[in-house]
Amino acid sequence: MKKTALIISSLLACLLILRLCLPALIERYVNKTLSRIPGYSGHVKGVELSFWRGAYRIVGLSIVKTSGLVAVPFVEVESLDLSVQWSELRHSAWVGDMVATRPVVNFVKGRSEEDSQTGFEEAAKSKTGALFDGPKKAVREWRDVFTGLFPLRINHLRIQDGAVHYRDTSGEPRADIYLDQVNAIGDNLTNSRRLSQTLTASLKGSARATQGGHVFLRLDINPYTPQPAFTLAVALRNFNLVETNDLLRRYVGFGVSSGEMDVFCEMETSNGYVKGYLKPLIRHINVVSLKRGTFSAETIRTVLTAGAAAIFMNHRTKAVGTKVEFSGRLDEPQVSFWKTVRYFFHNAFINGLTDKLEGDVQFKEIRKPAHPSTG
Repeated sequence: MKKTALIISSLLACLLILRLCLPALIERYVNKTLSRIPGYSGHVKGVELSFWRGAYRIVGLSIVKTSGLVAVPFVEVESLDLSVQWSELRHSAWVGDMVATRPVVNFVKGRSEEDSQTGFEEAAKSKTGALFDGPKKAVREWRDVFTGLFPLRINHLRIQDGAVHYRDTSGEPRADIYLDQVNAIGDNLTNSRRLSQTLTASLKGSARATQGGHVFLRLDINPYTPQPAFTLAVALRNFNLVETNDLLRRYVGFGVSSGEMDVFCEMETSNGYVKGYLKPLIRHINVVSLKRGTFSAETIRTVLTAGAAAIFMNHRTKAVGTKVEFSGRLDEPQVSFWKTVRYFFHNAFINGLTDKLEGDVQFKEIRKPAHPSTG
């Protein structure tokens, strides 16, 4: 009995020591994994374990650019919860669930490469291979880093209250265009027929655009095809153009005192070909000069722009807009210029374009390679 009790006590002591040491060991492993990103370095504040859920939680994840002078981290995540997706065990599949709480991504355009950050700098330096080889390699590197944080393949992803910033610090005034309240769900990320009827992974998301507009996104993608194969639908509604005055002032020399923009986009790809459209609509726009009391080229531009907006605004919908259709090879899509002009005048003088996604991009239309139409 004494020998049995000693063995049990020893095992319990070993488990206790392991439990006490495991968070530090996992934290060391996570920091080492985050250091594999070319040009970037990662660090976490701590790790919390939850044995009963088969999970651990990363607290205070931060990834910064190692070269240059960028004032904000590239990625910050308040917490990252990684656990076994127990619901899929009925399919005899050991896969993981990832929940990212308040992640923030900062894209920065600076005066030089050293004070800019996109996460794709190393890929941009590569001049070899096909058009998408560099970005695809960079995406794989980032994906491998985050999936390497958990021993199981991640099948389900949830993003809670995230944010994405585009910061332009290349001149004055500086600009910060952002999405916040980002919430998204990704399913079937393992692309397994055991877990789903299709090999397609899906991502659905929504966000607030610069304290006013709203963004909705749906992406279905099969990442294991030789050529990118995906369907994408994005809608931006009620974006307040006044929030872009810093950028407008720098690049076009005038601003707006009011105005909202809707943008709708749908596209599909197959066999290296793409078909889709982009439909921007600007409503209730009022163009103003940012240099009052002076007569200059900026003043002339402001007057001409305001006049054009008044002439080509649909008086029923109060919107200026057009529809840009594109199709052809994925690395060299063609835009139908005359159709774009026709849609512009049609919206202005005949019948306003609909402020919604149209759903008229059919996957079957582009399965067979064909020469794109340019008119």
